[in-house]
Amino acid sequence: MTNLEVHISRSAGLEKTIEALCRTIGLSIALKTTSAKFPGSIHWHVKQGRERGTLEITLWPSQNRLWFSMQDGRKGDWVLNTAHQLKEQL
Repeated sequence: MTNLEVHISRSAGLEKTIEALCRTIGLSIALKTTSAKFPGSIHWHVKQGRERGTLEITLWPSQNRLWFSMQDGRKGDWVLNTAHQLKEQL
């Protein structure tokens, strides 16, 4: 698994911003949940149309942390590039 940490100063409003950015660049949210490993977190699985791969996004507001995860078995050509694109925009 590859993780890409995004340095944020605060998490207020980021949930809506992340979802809006995903829609703007043509990603769909396949799953939105919380991670038991990170209590109070918001965890998304996003897809790009019918392309292979899933980008995972985790926002942990209580810790002011945001990161992208790319599972080895869920990689697609678009995943890493999209993670970097979203990081730049955030």
